Amino acid sequence: MGPISSGVLGGREYISDIRQCGPRRVRFTDAQFVGDRGCKNYLIWCPLAPGATLDHTKQIVFYQIFDTATKAFLRTDISCDVPTGVSLPSIAAIKAEITKHAPVPTARSGGQNYLVNSAIVFYATPPPGTPSLSDFAVPDFTLAGYNFHARLHLEQTRWTWGDGHTDTFTAVGTDALGQPYSDRIPCESRTNCSRYISHSYRETGRFTITVEAHWTGTFTINANAQRVPIPGDIYRTDTAGRTITVRQARSILVAPSPP
Repeated sequence: MGPISSGVLGGREYISDIRQCGPRRVRFTDAQFVGDRGCKNYLIWCPLAPGATLDHTKQIVFYQIFDTATKAFLRTDISCDVPTGVSLPSIAAIKAEITKHAPVPTARSGGQNYLVNSAIVFYATPPPGTPSLSDFAVPDFTLAGYNFHARLHLEQTRWTWGDGHTDTFTAVGTDALGQPYSDRIPCESRTNCSRYISHSYRETGRFTITVEAHWTGTFTINANAQRVPIPGDIYRTDTAGRTITVRQARSILVAPSPP
């Protein structure tokens, strides 16, 4: 197979770059001439139907997937009918294009002025016109003459609170996007809102909160049924952020009003 392509390591899996094997063959021995490219064994999985002729407008491509931690081989994904004529783009180029089309989350809160040492509830919303951040179908795009379709699944969000602290919320067991505060789901106390995404500031001042969304996903080439894992995570960050003011409340004794 040769070395793993550079720049595709990340997440829980990484993938070798796309290998193109040429068209299907009538007999396994017809594949001898591509044996040195690591494609010979994979032609066996894409045989021509009996009586069919060789179609030079279609080719076989495959992708090997490995475990990031152990480097162990996990599986091979094979596409049998990818059009020939143009070299497929690299995995890195495909991932960069998918990232460009992924939605940017927006950090929100119920107001802009809050008290120090009190839990403040935050949540993330998609950009206008995007129905969801959790499961997102990337708009189809064309790259190097091939049509791609990708789907993303939200894994976690990472919140930067502007006071030197960060928190990460996963999509397993907790809500990674949060929700606006509701009296139907009250906080446990003034400083504890465990059923929300919240943060308590220990000092007064103005703070800008940003949220970064992490997705995993898959893509297909030219409407092929085989879904190919995207190596590593897709990241998009709300760079504008949400700015709030945290103030200190003080009690003041005043003379009672005259009767």
